[in-house]
Amino acid sequence: MAREKSIRDLKRGGEPSVAEAAAEVVGSLTRLGLTLVTLPATWLPGDLREDVLDLTRDAVQATAHFPRAIAHALEEFAEDIEELERKAARREDLGTRRRRARRRKKTEEDGGEPEPEPEA
Repeated sequence: MAREKSIRDLKRGGEPSVAEAAAEVVGSLTRLGLTLVTLPATWLPGDLREDVLDLTRDAVQATAHFPRAIAHALEEFAEDIEELERKAARREDLGTRRRRARRRKKTEEDGGEPEPEPEA
């Protein structure tokens, strides 16, 4: 079975992070656990075995949609946070704005040319 690559895998090459490696371990352990849980179903008679395995497969596939949706939402949220950080890094903080306003006010009081406003 071919493994799907996530968007994050496609974006970044190289060594996986600790979180990604831990997720791989948890995924492998989960697959192993589910295999062991369904092993007794292989001892059932043919028709009953097929019904139980089909039901199990359908239940697992249905259950897999929820974490996938949550993971997708969390990835988008992380990307939103990165975008906010980039925007915040370009923005001037309150202290800098107040110092600039004080310098502008002092310059105007002294009769000098006010400094230009920074671009946002």
